Amino acid sequence: MSFWDSPAWRTYETAYGDEPGTRSRLLASATWQTQIVDLTQPEAELWKGIRKSYKSKIHWAERQREIAITEDPIAVGMARAIHIEAAGRETRPMATWQLMADWLVEHSGLLVMAPKSFAYFLIHETWSYYGFAASLEPDVNAALIWTAMKELKSRGVRYLELGWCERVGDSAKERSVAFFKSGFGGRRVPCQELPNLLQAQMDPVQAPADVNQHDHSRERDQFHGADSTTKRSNINA
Repeated sequence: MSFWDSPAWRTYETAYGDEPGTRSRLLASATWQTQIVDLTQPEAELWKGIRKSYKSKIHWAERQREIAITEDPIAVGMARAIHIEAAGRETRPMATWQLMADWLVEHSGLLVMAPKSFAYFLIHETWSYYGFAASLEPDVNAALIWTAMKELKSRGVRYLELGWCERVGDSAKERSVAFFKSGFGGRRVPCQELPNLLQAQMDPVQAPADVNQHDHSRERDQFHGADSTTKRSNINA
C-alpha cells in the first residue's frame, strides 16, 4: 500500500475537502512522470546529482542561514505563518496543518526550516515525498532539500520523490517548478509505474546533465494548488 492509499493520507484529503482516494485515482490514470532519487547512493554521488547552479546557493545558505531539522510540532505553526505570508492568504484548512504536526510526532514527516523558509517531506516506510514548502527569500530552498536528502538517507529512507515532471499544457510557472525539482538528480518514472517500482529493487540512478543555469529555485504548487510558495515582487505569486 502506498502512502496515498493510507489512512493518514485519506484523513488529510478529508480535512482538505477532497473525497478520500482522490489522489490515488488521479495517479492511476496519470500519463505524466515523477522525479525519483535513490538515496542509497553514497552522499558524494548524491551531491554530483545536484544541478551545478544550485551548489553555490546551497553553500551560501549553509553559511548565511541557520538551517535546522525539527520534530517539534509547534514548528509547524511557524511554517504555516511563513506559508500564509508568502501566499498572501490562507490556502488550506487549519486541520491539514495539524495533521502535519501529528506526522512529525509519528516520525512520518520531516520538517526542515530556515528563518524565513521551510520544506516538509512525507515519509512512508522507505519512501518520502517533497510535499510542502514556502520561502520569503530566494536562494534557500535548494539547501533545505539537500539537508532533507542527507537526513532521509541517514534514517534509512531509500526513495525521495520530488514530484511531478513537466506535463503537456502546464503553465510557465508549473514548468519552472518541474525544472527546479529536476535539479537534484535521480530519474523520471511514469506515475503509473511508481507502485511497482517501490516494491522492486531500483537500480542506482544517474544524475541528469546541467542543461540550464537559470535560477528556478523559488518554487510553488507541489500539490493541491499552493502548497509550495515563494514571495517575490517580479513574478505573480
